[in-house]
Amino acid sequence: MAFVGANVCPGGWVAVRIDDNLARPASAEVFPDVTSLMGAWGDASSILVGIPIGLQDAGHPRRAAFQLARDLLKPQRHHSVSPVPSRAAVEAFRSGEARSYEALSERNHRALGKKLSKQSAAMVAKIAELDALMLTDADARGKLREAHRELCFWGLNGGRPMSCSKAQPEGIAERLGVLVEYLPWAHEFFDDVWRGSRPKVPLAVVVDALATALTAVGTHPFLGDLQSIPPEPQRDARGLPMEVVYRLPRELADADGV
Repeated sequence: MAFVGANVCPGGWVAVRIDDNLARPASAEVFPDVTSLMGAWGDASSILVGIPIGLQDAGHPRRAAFQLARDLLKPQRHHSVSPVPSRAAVEAFRSGEARSYEALSERNHRALGKKLSKQSAAMVAKIAELDALMLTDADARGKLREAHRELCFWGLNGGRPMSCSKAQPEGIAERLGVLVEYLPWAHEFFDDVWRGSRPKVPLAVVVDALATALTAVGTHPFLGDLQSIPPEPQRDARGLPMEVVYRLPRELADADGV
């Protein structure tokens, strides 16, 4: 079996694939879009993506996973969880009716009564791409779930957020230290992937993708089962789940009865 974690990067999506033989280093690829990723690695048992699935509208104005994730990551990393744009804004982008920040923000305000931040607006293109796949591909709906890079690290780190930003060398080292606890070959993997990637993929993006892939792995001797917030996901108007998944070390997961 194989498990995939994917996050957006310059030029598309960087994805990391881990086979169930965890003693062997993972592989990594950059795909131009999520459809290409599914075409190449859709045989995986589980694919976690670092882009929101499930969109808010007037009937579903609150996304519980957003606030729950921010609460878990306080006080250091909660700002990394951005509000998710409305379905109206995403569909207006996809149709070409709204492409500028101002137009997208106005569509979001009409739908939810809130303007979009620049950070949230920058996600709209990738959200629209993923949403279109989820709405039209039953296989994708069965395999893809939403993760968040910092919540993945929070879980892998025993329910503690990272103390340093990944924009700092100390932040990369901190995250690598967490990953090596589970995947002893992580340093070697990063060196090989980062040096060999063309165009050059930021190291922080590869670190995030490996953490997301590790979270997706079906069985790991030191990790409990996949969990989600909220435990019973909300569903948007199109039936897509609004959740974020993570995993805790086995001793913590067992203590919680998971």
